Amino acid sequence: MRSTRLGVTLLVAQLCACAIFASKAELQLVNRLRAESDPLIRAEILHEYDTRYGETGSLSDRVTPLRAEVDEGYWQYAVNTELQQNEVQAYLEAFPEGDHAAEARRRLDQLRFFAERDAQLAREQAQREEQVLQRLEEERARQAELVRGGLERFLVAALTMPRWGTTISALGALHPAFNEVWSGDPAPECIGDTCRRTLVARYYFTQTGATRVDRSISLVLEVDTRAGRVYQLTAYYAGRGFVDWLELSSNQIVEAESLEVRETARDALMAMFQAAIDSHLTGASEVETDDEGVLARFRRDDVVVSLQEFPPTFSAGRVDGIRVTFEGELPTIELPTPDE
Repeated sequence: MRSTRLGVTLLVAQLCACAIFASKAELQLVNRLRAESDPLIRAEILHEYDTRYGETGSLSDRVTPLRAEVDEGYWQYAVNTELQQNEVQAYLEAFPEGDHAAEARRRLDQLRFFAERDAQLAREQAQREEQVLQRLEEERARQAELVRGGLERFLVAALTMPRWGTTISALGALHPAFNEVWSGDPAPECIGDTCRRTLVARYYFTQTGATRVDRSISLVLEVDTRAGRVYQLTAYYAGRGFVDWLELSSNQIVEAESLEVRETARDALMAMFQAAIDSHLTGASEVETDDEGVLARFRRDDVVVSLQEFPPTFSAGRVDGIRVTFEGELPTIELPTPDE
């Protein structure tokens, strides 16, 4: 009988020891750790236990065998996510001395290497794209300048013509100023007695808080021949005519083609036209004319120069430009046949 009472007394003492040394909160944490199946939540519970009780907890001996389970479960979760950097880093933070810590560190080294490599490749790709954009912008600016100043350059080339009545190819070799504006890409196209080169510039305006405004302007250069001999040069802007030129030159959006805007464009072109006449066609006299669309006309000997607004066409819209015509007698030089 005494022996039985002694066993009961020892059991009660053990239970009392647990009640005294293991708090209800600690016991709840351990029970949660056992019952939870989610590897991430188990790791969080284990971290909470270690933070609050550590190795001195009353139930640490019960937690020790669970620790290996949580370690393995978390690692398998990381493996299932294909060992992404965030998950591997999280595993090492939870188990710096875990069973898979060495493998995790190797994986991190690999991931960092590839991340740095990919970042370098991305930087190089971004640099290449920036260079491409820069070249496009430079080409855009070059085309815009070519179109903006093309009318004046073509006019000067016509006013300084060393010899009318020669072939286009011979004229290009004879007259560098003409060759500069006539040659290049896109190449001129000839239909019948008219050869035409069309230069297109695309530009845009950025607006704060609004969609970018894209624009396009076309400068058409024409050479007219008679029996293969050059007698007339024409250059014009198609679309909105001088208004497009004004917008490109001023670098300001011109939305409405009002009478005031057209007058401003005419005045600017008239000033350029008059300056070119004074500089390159000395001795020329202004000619009064009732021809529709002619804004100004000058003559010297057999050369007639007109600044005019050509009638709008269905395809080109309004057409404004200059025309230089040689009205003298063209030479009758025998042209080579195509076979020659």
